[in-house]
Amino acid sequence: AVRVVSIHPLDGTKLAVLTADGRAALSLDAGDSWSPIGPPGANAASVKEVRGLAWLDSRLYVVASDGLYRSADLSTWTVASEGNHEGRTLYGTPNTAWIADQRGQLDAVVGTAQMIDAGIITAVIETPSKALLAAGFGRGVFVSDDQGESWKSPNQGLDNLDTTSLVALPEGKVLVGTFGGGIYRSSDGGLSFERASEGLEDTEVQALASDGKGQIVAGAQRGAFRSTDGGSTWKRLPDPVGRENVQSVVFDSQQQVFAGTWDNGLIQQSRYGDWHMTAQEEKRPEWKRGDPPVITEAFHYRMLKIVEQMAVRLGYDSDAKRYAGSAGKVRDAANKAFFDQAQAFSDIETIFFLHD
Repeated sequence: AVRVVSIHPLDGTKLAVLTADGRAALSLDAGDSWSPIGPPGANAASVKEVRGLAWLDSRLYVVASDGLYRSADLSTWTVASEGNHEGRTLYGTPNTAWIADQRGQLDAVVGTAQMIDAGIITAVIETPSKALLAAGFGRGVFVSDDQGESWKSPNQGLDNLDTTSLVALPEGKVLVGTFGGGIYRSSDGGLSFERASEGLEDTEVQALASDGKGQIVAGAQRGAFRSTDGGSTWKRLPDPVGRENVQSVVFDSQQQVFAGTWDNGLIQQSRYGDWHMTAQEEKRPEWKRGDPPVITEAFHYRMLKIVEQMAVRLGYDSDAKRYAGSAGKVRDAANKAFFDQAQAFSDIETIFFLHD
C-alpha cells in the first residue's frame, strides 16, 4: 500500500510527497508522474529514507536520521545540519522550517527560536498576522507572537487536546483538527476555541487545508469533508476520496486539491471538480463479505491498522512494525476461505490479543 503522510506544493506544478516508510517522491507535472527524491543513499542508485520535508526560500529541506539536507535544484544536496536526527520531522512556515522531535521540542532551522515539552508536535503554521501556532498531540495548541521566542497555551474551550492539524483562515481565524473531538475554530489567533463540526461525520480529523478563498478541506480516518462557510458546516466529499483514510490535504498553486491516503496513495481533485487517483495509486486488498468470520477478521484488521498508523504518526517505528505484522497475519487469515467459523475465530483472537 502507498501511504502518503504529507504533501508539499513547491513552485509552479512541482509537488513533493512523503510516505510512511520514509520514501520521498517528486512530481514536476502536478501529480501525473513521479520520481524518487532525496540525498544519495548507500549506493548511487538509491536515496536516503527521510522523515520530513519543508519548502523554504525556494529550497527543499529534508530530514534524515543522520542530518538535515537542502537542495535548490531538487537534484543535488548539501548538509544543512549534521548529527543524529533519528525520530525527528520537519514543518515549514513562510520564514523558517522547524525540526520537531518525539520529546516535544521544536527548533527553528533558521534562527534560535525553540519550544520544549509540547507533546508530539503534529503541525506548525503561521497566521496572516505573523503569529506562530503549533499543535501538540495531547497538549493542545501553542501560540507565539514573537516568532517562536516564547510560547503560551491557554486552550480555552478546546475540550480535546489530541490536536493533529491546523489551518489559518482570513480575518485571524484558525481551525484546529483533533483526533476524536472533530474540529474547533478560534477567532482570536488560537487563544480560545469553539466547536465547528456540524455535518462532520468523522471526528477523527487528521488534516486541514484552505485555498484562502473560502474553501476548506478536512481529512479524517473515514473520509474527507468540505466547508465553504469558515468551518461552521461540513459535507462529505464524493468518492474516491470521500471514504478514504485521509492523512494529509493541500491546495496547490493552481487551486487543485491533493489528498494523501493511508492505503491508496495520492488522490487529486482538478480545478474542474473531478477526483481521480494519481500515478501513486495502489489498490487495497479485496475482502470477501457476508461470512461472519471474515467480517470479524476485517474489523480486527482495521483496528490493527489504525493502531499501526498512530504509532507511525507519533514516531514509534518499532511499535508500528509490530502492529503491521499483526495486521498482515489477520489479512492472510481472512483470505483463507477453507477456515471454518470456529477455527477462524480462534486463530484471529489469538493473533489479536498476542499483539494488542
